[in-house]
Amino acid sequence: MIGRAEVTAATPGVREAYEATLRCFTANIMASLERRDAGDTAGKAKYEANAKRSFDGALKLGRILGYSNRQMNHDFDVAETADVTSMFKDRAYFLRVVGDCKGLGLM
Repeated sequence: MIGRAEVTAATPGVREAYEATLRCFTANIMASLERRDAGDTAGKAKYEANAKRSFDGALKLGRILGYSNRQMNHDFDVAETADVTSMFKDRAYFLRVVGDCKGLGLM
């Protein structure tokens, strides 16, 4: 790549970035549901678009890491189950993830 280093599985932080995009996907889904329940269709659409960007980012990073579609589907399932439960039970956790995702430009 011109002007940019190629990202590989050996690039430091790739696994962490993959995990962060999984959390951001879940947080955006949660935020879209909150906006839906509040009757905010524009907010709902914004978070759904951010969820798609997070999902696409996770797929790209997963491919860089050499993960199969089956592995990535499993990772999404695990992240959604664990993170949704944590986000529902612990508002502070949800807000911390939202802050992290905003810092990554995924929310």
